[in-house]
Amino acid sequence: MPDFLDKAMFIAGTLGSGDVHLGWIEFKDYLSEITNLHQDALHIYAAVLIQLTAALVLRRSLASFIPWVAVLLVLVGNEWLDLTEPGRPIEEWQVLGGLRDVWNTMAVPTILLV
Repeated sequence: MPDFLDKAMFIAGTLGSGDVHLGWIEFKDYLSEITNLHQDALHIYAAVLIQLTAALVLRRSLASFIPWVAVLLVLVGNEWLDLTEPGRPIEEWQVLGGLRDVWNTMAVPTILLV
């Protein structure tokens, strides 16, 4: 348990320090570690959770575009942080990984939309 708290405090401190990129990457790595899920799987779970939450909070059906757009906005923000890490040029593997993330993230919400 102390390792869990130490890691959580480190991530919280990093996010609070203004280094959003490092904090976000650390948070995603940590979430993957504690759930024992690959980040591709986390994209799927997060997308469904965001879509369901948006539908509940906004009192919309899953067939409404609004919850789907909520997922898309979070996805765009996540990919922006992944691609714009300070001091690093955007490389081909990042773009290909981003396209895979778009597919993994938007597949289930699109099925739920239809």
